[in-house]
Amino acid sequence: MNPVGNLVKSQFENKNMGVAAIFFLLPFIMQFFFWFVFGVQADFAGFFVRTVIPALLTWVISAIAFYILLLGFKGKSARGTFSPVLCALPVFNLVYFFGFLVMSVIFFFAVPQFFQKRGLSVQEVSSISYSIASNPQLIHWLLLIMGILVGLGVIASYFYIAAKIGKLVADTGAFSNAVLVVVFAAISFIIFSILTIAFAAI
Repeated sequence: MNPVGNLVKSQFENKNMGVAAIFFLLPFIMQFFFWFVFGVQADFAGFFVRTVIPALLTWVISAIAFYILLLGFKGKSARGTFSPVLCALPVFNLVYFFGFLVMSVIFFFAVPQFFQKRGLSVQEVSSISYSIASNPQLIHWLLLIMGILVGLGVIASYFYIAAKIGKLVADTGAFSNAVLVVVFAAISFIIFSILTIAFAAI
């Protein structure tokens, strides 16, 4: 059984907005947790405006775009599926959360210099980063490879989730579903990029 596929199906069928909201917030909650634990002097207001709000708008606007695409690709079968789509898309945030968590644990053991004391200054972080970059060890290369693999897995999950939603609406064939997923992924990336750039200037 595929747990990601099962979650997408459950959210699509049950339209549980509360669970969707929790999925959406999990990566940000973990970010705040790490900042608190390691004493990072973070700009919480800036993070909310430049990161959380663009992500929230991306979720809603992408759901609207996906619903419109589903109407075009699936026809009458897609009518009335906006709420299920809106609730199912944040499963990606849950996948991202676990990917982030895995990389954080690996990073903790691979680069302990960053965690030896609370509240590292920017200069100290830069110094440690330069030291590692100028003399990388095997563990650092393994960390890079793991990061790439986890990142690719998270990205692949986005395509899978979109494909699963498309099939739940109506299975119109592999080629049609593939085109739908690629077009949606491109549109959602553009939406995210535009919003991120726009809010970064605030």
